[in-house]
Amino acid sequence: MGIKYDPFVAGDFPGGQTEIIKEILTQKYIVMLGQYEVFTDVRRAAKATPVVTLGIAPYPGAGATALPERYIYPQNEINTNPNTPNPPPGISVALTYF
Repeated sequence: MGIKYDPFVAGDFPGGQTEIIKEILTQKYIVMLGQYEVFTDVRRAAKATPVVTLGIAPYPGAGATALPERYIYPQNEINTNPNTPNPPPGISVALTYF
């Protein structure tokens, strides 16, 4: 005995393709939160044409438009890895590439 969902129809998304993409990416973001694919999807959607905004709340204290830029270093990593930055950067600090 399971839950039965009706399939999406065009009328569910009055905004067209952009609304469909937004719905799919939002659900994927929620389900896969904390995994690498989520960060990639959010960045790609922000640079897509047309731009797809997911309505994801920014990280608290990071500013009104800041989205997570990196993973949080777990305390175990900070305690045991001498290469961990000190102090560890916040989640909204952009990555620096060499």
